[in-house]
Amino acid sequence: GLGVHVMELRCLYNMSKAPLQSMQDWCAAVHSQASVLSDLDVTLWADEIFVMLTRGVGDRYDAVIVQLAALDDDKHSIDAIIQALVDQESQ
Repeated sequence: GLGVHVMELRCLYNMSKAPLQSMQDWCAAVHSQASVLSDLDVTLWADEIFVMLTRGVGDRYDAVIVQLAALDDDKHSIDAIIQALVDQESQ
């Protein structure tokens, strides 16, 4: 699985339930919550992250998979994931 922090996992889960209009909205929403959540380590299977992410970003499923699959370290932060998604968005 892909290692994530509890903070990141909770952000992803919360974002998955939000009616977001764009990747920018998603990124802003993650950042708005990040400071109040914990930083404990957990491991979650990559496809579960994909499912949570894509609930929030709709048709971005393929882009999310491509970008997250490229992040094969266990210690990538939510910022790294967001930056990869923003890079994808700007291309």
